[in-house]
This record gives sequence, structure tokens and C-alpha cells, in this order.
Amino acid sequence: MKRNGKSKGLGLFAMLAALLGISAGCKGGSQDIVCMYGVPTVSYELKGKVTDEAGKPVEGIEVTLERMEPGDSTGVGYAFGPIVMTDGEGLWSIRTDGDPAASIKAIYQDIDGPANGGLFATDSTIVKGIEPVKSQKDNNPFNLGEVKLEFPAMKMKKAK
Repeated sequence: MKRNGKSKGLGLFAMLAALLGISAGCKGGSQDIVCMYGVPTVSYELKGKVTDEAGKPVEGIEVTLERMEPGDSTGVGYAFGPIVMTDGEGLWSIRTDGDPAASIKAIYQDIDGPANGGLFATDSTIVKGIEPVKSQKDNNPFNLGEVKLEFPAMKMKKAK
């Protein structure tokens, strides 16, 4: 089978166009965009306090977190970080790494029934406008920074 020289030139042209397309896709206006593969993460240090309506700390309240999507009006988020329990001082804390989250919902649930001061109704609170802070010394492009956040104190109401 005889080949003409045009097919070799077309293959070389296609390869060159593909390479130029990839490198051109990494430029963005007046500033360069870094092209990379991976999952950007944020380090979270979250904490809070749970009390009853009289201000007494409540032990044994389960705290779960959900990552909220911007603009979602359903109030349902995605599981985020480990589940923790409040201690004898009503305090809880979570350290985790995860996807960037603009809003985080904390859900407080009494799972031990009437122990520790009575049966409390499940409640939740949402913190919005979360922005990680990037350390000047950290040059890892996948680490978007850290969030240190204290949730507003939750006053649990008795279940009806």
C-alpha cells in the first residue's frame, strides 16, 4: 500500500494542535491559571457549646455537620466530618479535612433520651460565608487553607 505524504503531515498537525490547545487552556486573560489534577481541600477546626434553656451545659448531645451548597433552599446538605458528642461541659469539637464549604450546618440531636437533663428537641444552626485562610508559608496548591470556627452556642429546648 502506498502512502502519500499528506497523511503524515495531517497527523503531525493534529498532534501540534492538541498540544497548543492544552497549553492555551491554561492561560486566563492577564493572569496564568495553574493546570493541575487533584482535589482541593480545606482543614477545618470547628467547635461549639450546647446548653439547656437555663444555660446549664448538656452532655451527650450528638453533633453532626453538613456541608451546604450555595443557593440550595432545601436546607439539606451533605455529611461532613465525623459525628461527635458533647462532653460534661457541653463542648464539642471537630478537626477534619474536606471540600471547600461556603456554609456548614450543625445538627444537634439528643440520642440518650431523658438522661443528662431530659429529652431535648433536635435543633440546628447554619454558619454562612465561610472562607479559608491560606498560610503564606504553604505552597501546596491543593491546600486552600484552614477554617477555625466557633459555632454560636446552641440552647436546646425540651421536646414536647
